[in-house]
Amino acid sequence: MKRTTAITTAAAIAVSLLAAAALTVSARQQLPVVDAVTCTVTAKSATDGPEQIEHLRIDTAVCGSFRIADPILVEAGTRGDLYRSIETGQTYTFDTRGDRIEFLSLVPSIVAATPAE
Repeated sequence: MKRTTAITTAAAIAVSLLAAAALTVSARQQLPVVDAVTCTVTAKSATDGPEQIEHLRIDTAVCGSFRIADPILVEAGTRGDLYRSIETGQTYTFDTRGDRIEFLSLVPSIVAATPAE
């Protein structure tokens, strides 16, 4: 009986810690932390959802992959406008938010893109 209670308690603690970590990562993706990176775009892709485009992805050779920020994070225009303004083969300075955590499939979000000089 004591062993079952100890296992149940340990499992509850583990689940609580994982939930707290997930919430922290999710919140971090939304924070106004902006990093500027300069990268050359190698590919663009859009994934369709049941009613709309779900994910807009930008791939670069050196900087890795990014996603276009959700409209709530973009202060002017829409993510579609931002996605269409980025051309494959061109070099841009991207303002990004969020962390890159590959094993959780989290990549930074692009909130602005300006052609590099």
